[in-house]
Amino acid sequence: MKKSAVTVRDLREELAAIAVSKSATQGRSRRYTDKEIVLILEGAEQFGVVEASALSGVRNWSIYQWRKRRAPKPVEPNLVDHHSGYHKHWERALELWRTKPGLGPAQVSSQMLREGKRISVTTVRGILEENGYTPPMVKTKPERVIRYEAARSRELVHMDFKHFYINKQKAFLLLLQDDYSRFLCGHRLTDSENIDTVIAIFEECVGRYGRMQTIMTDAGSAFYSWNGVNRFQKLIADEYGIDHIKAGSPRSNGKVESVNKQIEKELLRIKEFSSLEEASLGIAEWVEFYNFERTHMGLPAGEVPADRFLYGWNKRLALRIAEAPKGNGVWEEILKIALTKIK
Repeated sequence: MKKSAVTVRDLREELAAIAVSKSATQGRSRRYTDKEIVLILEGAEQFGVVEASALSGVRNWSIYQWRKRRAPKPVEPNLVDHHSGYHKHWERALELWRTKPGLGPAQVSSQMLREGKRISVTTVRGILEENGYTPPMVKTKPERVIRYEAARSRELVHMDFKHFYINKQKAFLLLLQDDYSRFLCGHRLTDSENIDTVIAIFEECVGRYGRMQTIMTDAGSAFYSWNGVNRFQKLIADEYGIDHIKAGSPRSNGKVESVNKQIEKELLRIKEFSSLEEASLGIAEWVEFYNFERTHMGLPAGEVPADRFLYGWNKRLALRIAEAPKGNGVWEEILKIALTKIK
């Protein structure tokens, strides 16, 4: 059914009014309302994109983007999981992403490389997008980034607190991360940011993995004192002979800050915890996954932090299982369970 001349004339006037409103912004960015977008898309349907763009002052590209976003997605009732292309490992890529929804296409590709399955990041992205994945909006900032990396394990360790809420209770997660390997060598969840927690988890880390050479922290009161030297600073300097560096900016402590963002995206936004104890168990499980299973984008392809921090750890476990006494089913089973938990 044809639109009447009056309706078409009114639509042209509406689009012209949008153009006048746009010119009033004097070159500044213009945010269009839902009503305006509907009118512009209706104009594109009536007169074509080029004429609707000329009438409203909106770029062709914007009209095409709006049209694409509002177009109904095709429904395929017989295909719950699908991929328009073909790859022999596409089902595994989809399964891995659904198991760990915080991982992006590059991380899924890297995880599969560790399993001996090669699949490109582009192919993974196509598979995930067809099954509900939405790429994050990334804003690029023109800034000078200085990257550095320690030369060996335990040369430099970062310490930082992450703050978040469990229901209405504020929680504080302390993380210790080795700079060279990105291995999380210590963590603890508490209800306050205090120096006793810092000292306890530091000494636990040293007792388990050995003394580090340098520690980098921010200027938080649990790490640093503006009036003299606090107990933590005195402990690491006098008893352990460890240098203490105060990060000049958040970027200086960027590796552990990145872990804070990852645990937020991959765990804290996905799972709701009812108590500090429940959250502590969930975080411990995630840290185990991060250290021994999750491939790290800052390391060579397919490597996990444990590959650098505990060199040969997976080979030693495999050798212990292979050399376990034959016929001792209990011992074999214990070793297999241990290997499964670590992997």
